[in-house]
Amino acid sequence: MNEELKELLRSVLKEELEPIHKQLGSFEQRFERIDERFDAVDQKFVRIDERFDVVDQQFVSIDERFNGVDLRLEKIEIDVGNLKDNLINGLGPYFEQITSHIDEVKEVTKTHQIMIETLSARSIQHESEIKEIKRLLKN
Repeated sequence: MNEELKELLRSVLKEELEPIHKQLGSFEQRFERIDERFDAVDQKFVRIDERFDVVDQQFVSIDERFNGVDLRLEKIEIDVGNLKDNLINGLGPYFEQITSHIDEVKEVTKTHQIMIETLSARSIQHESEIKEIKRLLKN
């Protein structure tokens, strides 16, 4: 009897537990699908992280380029400042030399003008003397 009871109990438990087993199987399938979805989402996050890493590297590269451009720009500004100073400092003496030469040319021109006026006056005087001599020779 004991065996029969055990068998009866097993059969009753099997019948009673069968819907629970079906529901558990259904839950397991749902959990597997949820796990698959989570895996897919995790893969998407991995790809997004990889893309962000690429973008971060590009930003690092851009920052390095801008730093290089900034350094070159600073060097150009220094060079332009040096050129400006050199031009200003170099042109001052140059303009002084030009002014000095202009003053010399003015003095030489003034002297030449006086000579021309003197020679012109002498030429008129000589012309007058030559006319006087011609007149005397005619008489």
